Amino acid sequence: VSGFAPISLAAQANLSSIDTAIVYLKDADDVAQALKKIGIRTVVSGEPPMNDARGQRGHAAKQLLQSLRALISETTINEALTVGDQGADEFLAVEERERVAALIELGLPMPPTGRFFGAHPGSGGRHKRWPAENFALVTAELSRRGFLPLVFFGPADDVARVEFENALPRGVAWTRVLNRPLREVLALLTLCCGYVGNDAGLTHLAARVCPVVALFGPT
Repeated sequence: VSGFAPISLAAQANLSSIDTAIVYLKDADDVAQALKKIGIRTVVSGEPPMNDARGQRGHAAKQLLQSLRALISETTINEALTVGDQGADEFLAVEERERVAALIELGLPMPPTGRFFGAHPGSGGRHKRWPAENFALVTAELSRRGFLPLVFFGPADDVARVEFENALPRGVAWTRVLNRPLREVLALLTLCCGYVGNDAGLTHLAARVCPVVALFGPT
């Protein structure tokens, strides 16, 4: 398709084995046409989430599902928008060996000798972050109250990490969880009795396995 980079033969071979593709892009129709030429039989295209006519933004998941009504029953769509029981979700099931391994990686005892409390001062966008010095104060207070703060940082959190560590009072007991694999992070979150974080993917994950305080600013 004009305007798009050519698709390599290897990519064409992989994509041609796909039965159905879902495309959410501004140029969705053009991309859909290119995918059909490769051999994908069914391509559903839809616009990315946008504000409605009144300037109000609905939940992104609800907007994205609108394009799938031709493929999915209304009942299934409604179920997809309902938060289910984490115990029934096989992807969120964590085995004890995973918890043990995650704690060993951090040099922590198993079982824990105290109550873990998770925190994530980072976010994909700086404008969505609660000030790192506030997270430092919360971490210090949690430690003072007898919790064991687990403070998570991902690959995009270098600035937030430096700001947090510079603001943290001396002598505060806490554990840094830096760039760990997602399954390991999930295992640690299942051990937390609470969590506080910004509008970020980790907060959404934590909300499925422990009580969460999610801090939303401009979003």
